[in-house]
Amino acid sequence: MSVVQLERLSSDQPVFRVNGEACSGCAGCGIRVQNIKLPHLTGRRASIEMSAADQWRMLVNSWLKPLAMLVAASVVCSIFPAAPMVEGLFLVAAFMTGVLLCRKVPAEALVCTEEV
Repeated sequence: MSVVQLERLSSDQPVFRVNGEACSGCAGCGIRVQNIKLPHLTGRRASIEMSAADQWRMLVNSWLKPLAMLVAASVVCSIFPAAPMVEGLFLVAAFMTGVLLCRKVPAEALVCTEEV
């Protein structure tokens, strides 16, 4: 599970700052977003979490499905050779089919908890 710790910038604004450079779920690559606006939180500190299962679903739907379709199309093209232009179009069509098969992970996958 990845956890990102947040701290409120000022008591009168709903803007939080990311504590530290990396979440606890990674090796330290860092977080690009520096400030996050969360108007529904009232506490001084908060954290945002995403389970490993939801991260896996996001990876499968954003990368693995399109790449799997591309590899499958490549295997089909090597078994049944055709003109290079036809193979190229077939590969692009397979990749786009993989993209269309993707399902988005719901926003509820991000769990925002407030620390008082």
